[in-house]
Amino acid sequence: MGLKNGIPIESRMVSRSIEGAQRKVEERNFEVRKSLIEYDGVMNEQRTVVYRRRQDWVEDRGLRESILEFCRNRMAKRVEAAFAADAGDWNLDDLVREFKEIYLIEIPPGVLDGLADMPNPAERFLGIAEEALEKAYDAKEDRNGSENMRMLEKLILLETVDGKWMDHLYEMDLLKSGIHLRSMAQQDPKVRYRIEGFEMFGEMWDSARKQVAELVMRVNMAAPRDVRQRAQVKEAIHQQYDAKAESANAAGAQAGEAAKPRTIRNDIPKTGPNELCPCGSGKKFKKCHGR
Repeated sequence: MGLKNGIPIESRMVSRSIEGAQRKVEERNFEVRKSLIEYDGVMNEQRTVVYRRRQDWVEDRGLRESILEFCRNRMAKRVEAAFAADAGDWNLDDLVREFKEIYLIEIPPGVLDGLADMPNPAERFLGIAEEALEKAYDAKEDRNGSENMRMLEKLILLETVDGKWMDHLYEMDLLKSGIHLRSMAQQDPKVRYRIEGFEMFGEMWDSARKQVAELVMRVNMAAPRDVRQRAQVKEAIHQQYDAKAESANAAGAQAGEAAKPRTIRNDIPKTGPNELCPCGSGKKFKKCHGR
């Protein structure tokens, strides 16, 4: 165009084109940031719920109540499923056997007699099961001590919920990576992400409640003597491992010293260019093998 270097281009058309391109880029970046904030808002709501409960457990608040809440929730779901059928199709014997295996509770056989003729049979059966659960839990706490039970409750709750939460985060990332495909079905990806994320969050809590309920009553705490013995065995294993590691490190160091490259020196005296060639040809070295 015949312009010299360093001279600014002054053109209204070029300036308007650049301003329009910058405006489009900034608008797109704003929409991207806004979309990310909306997606993160869903996770923040879930994170707040999990972290609030977890902080309570870390600070020893509501441990027993949370355990019993999870057990009652699991019981209620099983009772609701069992009583959903007609009275003639109830299979309460299997339900009583299941509660005995999981919660170690005894429900008297006479409780089932005439249950179908009573008002609200499901609520009556659930109330009896919950009362038996509290008695069994009190007996377990009497055997192990309140302090040990609180420690056991904290361990079960934190490990279970932490594991489920980590799996849930991974599943939410997978959902987020493919949620844009919902737009092909004329669905708002953000709305679907919130709805499906909420459903997945509920499933995560249900799974955590189920695992805690099925574990807490069947876990037996070791006696103090057994704990000390296990600690001693663990310490001995660590010492043995450290000794083997030191031996392996020493052997590796010796092998490394042996494997170092050595400098090769030539002890044959160097032949000058005007000296006779060592091959015996009678020629000067520079005319023979020194070329």
